Amino acid sequence: MRLDLAIRGCRVLVGGELIEASIGVAEGRVAAIAKDPHLPKAEVELNAHGLIALPGMVDMHVHLRDPGYEWKEDFHTGTMAAACGGVTVVADMPNNRPPITTTARLRRKVEEASAKAVVDYALYAAASRRLRELDGMFREGVVGVKAYMASRDPELVVDEGLLSRVARRVARAGSLLLVHAEEVGELSSMGARSVLDYCRARGPALEYRGVKAALRAIAGLDVRLHLCHLSTIGSLRELRRAKQSGLKVTAETCPHYLLLTLRDVARLKALAKVDPPIRGWRHRAELWRAIGEGLIDALASDHAPHAPHERWVDDPLEAPSGIASLEVALPLIEDPRAIPSQGGPSGGGRRGRSARVDERGVEDNLA
Repeated sequence: MRLDLAIRGCRVLVGGELIEASIGVAEGRVAAIAKDPHLPKAEVELNAHGLIALPGMVDMHVHLRDPGYEWKEDFHTGTMAAACGGVTVVADMPNNRPPITTTARLRRKVEEASAKAVVDYALYAAASRRLRELDGMFREGVVGVKAYMASRDPELVVDEGLLSRVARRVARAGSLLLVHAEEVGELSSMGARSVLDYCRARGPALEYRGVKAALRAIAGLDVRLHLCHLSTIGSLRELRRAKQSGLKVTAETCPHYLLLTLRDVARLKALAKVDPPIRGWRHRAELWRAIGEGLIDALASDHAPHAPHERWVDDPLEAPSGIASLEVALPLIEDPRAIPSQGGPSGGGRRGRSARVDERGVEDNLA
């Protein structure tokens, strides 16, 4: 066997177990995993003693901002961050400028991605009233359709009736329907004076109602529904019921919901502004428990970068929402200190085994 690269002396995650082994790479693909003496010499030899080799992660929810918002990030800088963070496949959301609601816009985005990306990528189409455009985008290879029940872009806002029509198109194509599930009215009517006010005004009930609406929209349809960035106890309750009823529904949560609480929002202000908002410690504890039980199917970063001058503003309704985390999501979640205790907001008490995320969980479910 001729190898281009040998990575020797590391511990390799195989089937949920860490084993002492070396890795052989040929023509850009893993060709062998074997004990070091049995792995032939390669053109390039790397000493990885003391290191752990994990499979490359798949992040199914990122916003790389290209095309349309390249001053925030583009496919090159975003995928470089992904590679640094151990993410080898990203699936990019369609809320670009203009949003990816037509085949022509999708083709332009493919051109940008193919010229700049340094890791593998997949793209989503955006749900809109241009329902016929979805068929063309399916033929172009999108891996799913993202529907926004809450968005600053009026072209992207989808109500329950339109969501049901989109779901029928997605079902016919055998594709995946992803939903930002929040029933949010005019943000300016929330009366927020700070980011903490914003979090409380855009409260758990809005996400709960959005999840219920999304589930109603797919009733009776043979369609796969994925609920994005769940953050509340009520949403988890509806997710459990939906799965028990036999619906084809999956869900994700994100590192910021697992690591931050409203106390952090008070300190970080606009830097912690995200949609849905950061919640209180009880919601965080339930999210960790749902991961341990397997109720949450995937962890996704919801990576959403902005330029610094956009974040340092006084009015929380003017500050764009989103947290940039592609480079740090996996290291943060893998840090045992990330797991909250079961004793309350101050962090006292025992850490529950049900809250643990071990290497196997990351291997299987960090999407």
